Amino acid sequence: MEVINDNSPPEVVAGGAPRFDEKQPSKELITNQKRNCSTFWAGWSHKRRGITLAVPIILIILIIVGSIVGRAVTSSKSTDNPALADDDPRWGLNPDFNETLNPNPSTNNSQSICNGDPRNQIRRQVLSAEYIDNKLMLFGRNKEDNGIYYLSLPSMPSSPVWERLLAPETFLSPPTTMTWDFNGTRRLSLFAVSSHLSNVLTASYFSGKGGGWEQKWTNLGATSISTVSLCKIPGGSRFLEHEGPAERIDQYIIESNTRDLAHKIWVQKTDSYLEFWDRGMVNPPLSSVVSKSASAIICGRESPLASILVYSNETDTVKLRHSSVDPMGWTDWVDLGGRFVGDPVASVYNPEADSEREFHFLGTGVNGRINTFKWVNGTDALSNKYKPNLFDLEGDFGSVPSVVVTVSKNKQRQMHVVAARRNDGGLMHKVYQNGGWIEGWEDLEVKAKSAPFVFGWLDGGSRNHTGLAYIDHDDELMFASWETVDDLSWKGLLKWTKFGGNLSAESVCL
Repeated sequence: MEVINDNSPPEVVAGGAPRFDEKQPSKELITNQKRNCSTFWAGWSHKRRGITLAVPIILIILIIVGSIVGRAVTSSKSTDNPALADDDPRWGLNPDFNETLNPNPSTNNSQSICNGDPRNQIRRQVLSAEYIDNKLMLFGRNKEDNGIYYLSLPSMPSSPVWERLLAPETFLSPPTTMTWDFNGTRRLSLFAVSSHLSNVLTASYFSGKGGGWEQKWTNLGATSISTVSLCKIPGGSRFLEHEGPAERIDQYIIESNTRDLAHKIWVQKTDSYLEFWDRGMVNPPLSSVVSKSASAIICGRESPLASILVYSNETDTVKLRHSSVDPMGWTDWVDLGGRFVGDPVASVYNPEADSEREFHFLGTGVNGRINTFKWVNGTDALSNKYKPNLFDLEGDFGSVPSVVVTVSKNKQRQMHVVAARRNDGGLMHKVYQNGGWIEGWEDLEVKAKSAPFVFGWLDGGSRNHTGLAYIDHDDELMFASWETVDDLSWKGLLKWTKFGGNLSAESVCL
């Protein structure tokens, strides 16, 4: 599988952001490297004869020691950011990781790979959005300088301003975000994989008076070749009784060295992230499958506390496992078949339910058709014998799907799916309601360079809104939003606004 990275090397452009040297380590990294180095000292006699005899011996020793230290430093650097062989299976997991994993990023364009056929591309998700402090924030990664940028829309300004988050840090992955509560304070947490050693970095925005963005990134360690997948365990969960009523945010990545899942949590008692990444403390071990995709995670109050979906690197099939409270632990991986590309998508149709919650998986197959299945939480879902059947939604798609569950003023609940056609990037729309899929796909009559991003939010007046965004072929953000309705058609609701951005879009080749 080959990968497209549409990011040319950063450079200074008129009206653009300056280039940052990604090879230049930060002060924190320089400090860490100094800690890892050893300084050798030797003493000798100050007597003339002693010095005369010692000098040639000392020179020989210094030469030998210098050679050893040089090899040790080289080995340390190789461990932190190893070079990959041409046949290494990690090639191509995340297209924007080409700066680290691809020795010839300049050759990555749609004409030189994918056999020159854009129909062989699968667009991945690169956008994110959160609503906090009565404003909507949209996030993406800049195509030129690889920084994370955000756009605040308190009143839909006609002249938007993209702001860079905590420059000059640069990133290999697009951002993922989540808004959550702790002790009455609303937080927006953002995660992305840094260009420096592929470490996971995070920064949070705090709501309220005196709030705002933190002044520096927090390094969570580990090296990742996937975007950071997030899930939120609601307050009041039995699993959190020993920690308190606050919500908890969990992060999942695919580690560079093993291509296995790793898991980190935020600990309520210390108001900080766990110092280590969980790679096998649960039983069976979490890291027991080799993945070719980022993971899709769903968390809840009751069993299953978490459900994880990934695509197998060996078979392209979708695999599923759950965590439980009674007994505490993880089920084995269940192979549900199919052949998929890109990343899995998961959603909960009725998240407020304490029981009989309805979970949905959606994924794009190597044949371009979107497949789905659903399951209901309970003892059956936690059994290794429980294997829901894949359902073919048909179509011919060239992106991962994007999903949102909406509730209108009339309390009508719907699940909307949007994906880009394979041949031209045209956005298509489909609806699930009352236990079934509405027949056919609606053509939204716009063409995207990126995967679409559909989402919902509740404003300060307790009104539900729906938003749809994508990156166009000018690398600019296109955005439309409306107060949520229960219409089966969206075409008449879309009033598009172009918000600039010079944003990065990512695709992976079949």
